[in-house]
Amino acid sequence: MVETSLLELDLRRVLRRVEELSGVRLPESVLEVSLEPDLGLLCVRFGRPKGEELGEPVHLGIHLFRDSETGEITAVEVLEPSKLLNE
Repeated sequence: MVETSLLELDLRRVLRRVEELSGVRLPESVLEVSLEPDLGLLCVRFGRPKGEELGEPVHLGIHLFRDSETGEITAVEVLEPSKLLNE
Protein backbone atom coordinates (compact mmCIF):
# COMPACT_ATOMS: atom_id res chain seq x y z
CA MET A 1 0.00 0.00 0.00
CA VAL A 2 1.19 3.49 -0.80
CA GLU A 3 0.19 6.22 1.61
CA THR A 4 -1.91 9.00 0.18
CA SER A 5 -1.49 11.33 3.15
CA LEU A 6 1.22 12.13 5.67
CA LEU A 7 -1.44 11.66 8.34
CA GLU A 8 -1.44 7.93 7.55
CA LEU A 9 2.30 7.61 8.08
CA ASP A 10 4.14 6.92 11.34
CA LEU A 11 7.16 9.06 10.44
CA ARG A 12 9.14 8.30 13.59
CA ARG A 13 8.78 4.56 12.99
CA VAL A 14 9.80 4.89 9.33
CA LEU A 15 12.92 6.90 10.25
CA ARG A 16 13.93 4.38 12.93
CA ARG A 17 13.57 1.59 10.36
CA VAL A 18 15.74 3.57 7.92
CA GLU A 19 18.38 3.81 10.66
CA GLU A 20 18.24 0.06 11.28
CA LEU A 21 18.54 -0.84 7.60
CA SER A 22 21.23 1.71 6.74
CA GLY A 23 23.29 1.56 9.92
CA VAL A 24 23.30 5.37 9.99
CA ARG A 25 22.03 7.58 12.81
CA LEU A 26 19.70 10.25 11.41
CA PRO A 27 19.38 13.77 12.84
CA GLU A 28 16.59 14.28 15.37
CA SER A 29 15.40 17.60 13.97
CA VAL A 30 13.13 17.47 10.91
CA LEU A 31 12.65 20.66 8.89
CA GLU A 32 10.37 19.45 6.14
CA VAL A 33 8.46 16.36 5.07
CA SER A 34 6.81 15.71 1.74
CA LEU A 35 5.02 12.75 0.24
CA GLU A 36 4.50 12.13 -3.46
CA PRO A 37 1.70 9.52 -3.47
CA ASP A 38 1.86 8.99 -7.25
CA LEU A 39 5.53 8.03 -6.94
CA GLY A 40 5.30 6.38 -3.52
CA LEU A 41 8.15 8.65 -2.40
CA LEU A 42 8.67 10.11 1.07
CA CYS A 43 11.19 12.96 1.37
CA VAL A 44 12.45 14.12 4.77
CA ARG A 45 14.72 17.16 5.08
CA PHE A 46 16.86 17.54 8.20
CA GLY A 47 18.95 20.54 7.18
CA ARG A 48 20.04 22.73 4.30
CA PRO A 49 23.39 22.03 2.65
CA LYS A 50 26.01 24.78 2.80
CA GLY A 51 27.33 23.72 -0.59
CA GLU A 52 26.36 20.93 -2.90
CA GLU A 53 24.23 18.03 -1.74
CA LEU A 54 25.31 14.51 -2.66
CA GLY A 55 23.01 11.50 -2.61
CA GLU A 56 23.84 7.83 -2.20
CA PRO A 57 21.76 4.67 -2.00
CA VAL A 58 22.15 3.06 1.44
CA HIS A 59 19.55 0.30 1.09
CA LEU A 60 17.02 -0.80 -1.48
CA GLY A 61 14.61 2.14 -1.84
CA ILE A 62 16.52 4.44 0.56
CA HIS A 63 18.71 7.35 -0.55
CA LEU A 64 20.67 9.44 1.93
CA PHE A 65 21.78 12.99 1.12
CA ARG A 66 24.76 14.75 2.68
CA ASP A 67 26.31 18.20 2.54
CA SER A 68 29.39 17.80 0.33
CA GLU A 69 31.41 20.21 2.49
CA THR A 70 30.54 19.01 5.99
CA GLY A 71 29.36 15.43 5.41
CA GLU A 72 26.28 16.13 7.55
CA ILE A 73 23.09 14.29 6.65
CA THR A 74 20.66 16.77 5.10
CA ALA A 75 17.85 14.57 3.78
CA VAL A 76 16.58 11.08 3.12
CA GLU A 77 14.24 9.74 0.44
CA VAL A 78 12.30 6.54 1.00
CA LEU A 79 10.53 4.70 -1.78
CA GLU A 80 7.28 3.10 -0.59
CA PRO A 81 7.82 3.71 3.14
CA SER A 82 5.04 1.34 4.24
CA LYS A 83 7.02 -1.56 2.73
CA LEU A 84 9.90 -0.79 5.11
CA LEU A 85 7.62 -1.36 8.06
CA ASN A 86 6.55 -4.75 6.74
CA GLU A 87 10.09 -6.09 6.13
